[in-house]
Amino acid sequence: IRPVMRAGRRLAPPPALSELRRRTLAALETLPEALRGLEPASVPYRVEVTPAVRALADAVDRRQAEVVEADRIVE
Repeated sequence: IRPVMRAGRRLAPPPALSELRRRTLAALETLPEALRGLEPASVPYRVEVTPAVRALADAVDRRQAEVVEADRIVE
């Protein structure tokens, strides 16, 4: 992940259409075959939240609770 815009302006020229196509095809190749078509997959794709993502979400929730509490004290 990297910044592509600042103050409403591009930081670099947009990638060439051929590069976007290459990246898209590479990303599609990472999906199971059953999910690459236009029709719904016959077998659901199992998605799991990793412990690291869960820990990050918990940390964000705690931080948000602190901000809300601090705002309530100021009011």
